[in-house]
Amino acid sequence: MSKQSFERILQAKEYWKNKLSGEFNQISIAPDQILTDVNEKRDYQFSLSEKVSQQIIKISDNSDYRIHVCLLSAVSALMFKYNLGADIFLGTPIYGEVKENRINSFIVTKCEFNTSKTFKQLIIELSKDVKKAVEFQNFDLPAYLMQHGIIDRKTGRSLVDVFVSLDSLHSRGTLAGIDPGVLFRFAKNGNHISGIIEYHSSLYSEERIMSVAAQLNLLLEACMDDLNLELTAISLRSEDEIDFSHGLQQPYPENETIVTLFAEQVRLAPEKIAVVFGDQQMTYHQLDQLSSQLAHFLTS
Repeated sequence: MSKQSFERILQAKEYWKNKLSGEFNQISIAPDQILTDVNEKRDYQFSLSEKVSQQIIKISDNSDYRIHVCLLSAVSALMFKYNLGADIFLGTPIYGEVKENRINSFIVTKCEFNTSKTFKQLIIELSKDVKKAVEFQNFDLPAYLMQHGIIDRKTGRSLVDVFVSLDSLHSRGTLAGIDPGVLFRFAKNGNHISGIIEYHSSLYSEERIMSVAAQLNLLLEACMDDLNLELTAISLRSEDEIDFSHGLQQPYPENETIVTLFAEQVRLAPEKIAVVFGDQQMTYHQLDQLSSQLAHFLTS
């Protein structure tokens, strides 16, 4: 190995070390299935509206790279809404064909969120982040992630559990060996953008994934209408859902406790907003996790 190659490896290692250091929480979509031994990879196909597709292509100047960054930004924003984390880590395959001797097939993107971040700011930041990550993509990232506990050695499951790809940039070969909980695969056909969500049936029902696709569409519609809209101001509920929920009046179940009703709501709608305080919000899944942690602390 030449001195130049060795220095390049050291630079890459330092880059990924700095990027992935600190608290690393799993970024995922909350499962709605009880884990079983039966696990199938399933696909759910969806399409972005004609208006949203054309707007994405327009602001991206019809560049596949920029379209990919825009869609990556949208999924990052959706994961922020789901996970309420300050740092959102997503995976994306490397660009181009994977050579036989290549030691890595993906990169990890990172975006720091705050309550005032807009979609336009997110696109700019992720564009810079992707370019830098691609610069250091020829690095044994899987081994590094495994060494630092981000990938479990026994199960192979990763804390980077959501991936995003664009068919014109990422060949099927680049996806080989990548098995996240959820993969958003997008494709551009003329002025239309469609998507496929690949998911594990042991983790998610089709209804859950349908909801994710619908919420991604809602988020993109809001962002394309106003690129400077703060992400925290975006609702993931359609107008029909809001009107329907406002019209509901149901008597309180006499034989049910608050605890059992809350548990049922967590099971049925884990990603629905449960609590709003100022510009912060929390889903039923997150509130359930927090209450479990508090209960454990109080009883320990």
